[in-house]
Amino acid sequence: MKKTVKIAIFLLCMMTILTGCGKKTNITDGIKRNTNEDVIKDQKVEVFEFTNTSLVYEEGRSKLEVIVTNTSEEVAYLSEFKIHVKDENGNEIIELIGFVGEQIEPKESRLITSYSIQDLTNASSISYEIVK
Repeated sequence: MKKTVKIAIFLLCMMTILTGCGKKTNITDGIKRNTNEDVIKDQKVEVFEFTNTSLVYEEGRSKLEVIVTNTSEEVAYLSEFKIHVKDENGNEIIELIGFVGEQIEPKESRLITSYSIQDLTNASSISYEIVK
């Protein structure tokens, strides 16, 4: 019985060490995911809503995907938007560009993908800015 308890404690300790308990990055199959709430949260800027944000680092590059929806009752043109990626102190790590370059019908959505060679999985927040 004592041996079983010792093995269980050892395994629990190893799982805690290997999973990085308390970190905001998940690693699965060589893919690092940023699951920080201020990175993946839904945001609205003007008539556009940014939802289902995903930020992963794989094969030497970060990939940010976000769904952009025109929430208005009118057709809206969206050339591009800036994606401000910030660290825990609010300092900008990098500014990415989300390119749309077309009109979006009312309530219509687009999946936008932006890439960087930097590992952005330690970013603390993301904000969007519409380029006019």
